[in-house]
Amino acid sequence: MAVHAALASADYAEANRLIGLTGGFEALRSEEGNGANVTVVKAALQLMGRDCGHARPPAANPMHLTSPIRGTVENVSANSVTIVSDKGPNGTFSIEPGTKILRDGKAIMATQLFKGDSVRITFTVVKGLMLANEIIVGSPPSDADSGGGKKKKRNQ
Repeated sequence: MAVHAALASADYAEANRLIGLTGGFEALRSEEGNGANVTVVKAALQLMGRDCGHARPPAANPMHLTSPIRGTVENVSANSVTIVSDKGPNGTFSIEPGTKILRDGKAIMATQLFKGDSVRITFTVVKGLMLANEIIVGSPPSDADSGGGKKKKRNQ
């Protein structure tokens, strides 16, 4: 509706901006030769609290639907991370025992993720839940973002 309103008022810059926000979602829908369309739409509805059941065959199997999402950590706990992204679905990803989390190429724990971290998450949708397979952290947060404490040097 917002895209239509922008086009109706000849605000093409706003229409393009709004359309650009759907890029990540549209990329997910086109997975598996467009076979993921219904699966992704239903998963998105479930994330919004509108459970409409799973897609029936021959729709893509949600256990095989994965896609990297880039975003910023909004909230984190030992078993989940919430990401905000302007190019894909926002949401909370479950961190499982097998989830691989890397910062600067080194494995870290979920508790070493910080609000504001730039991340790339590869995930799988299973029964409407987004399970993180791999989380790769971009630049670490500044001292101000992580509580202001200085980092201690490791003994060599």
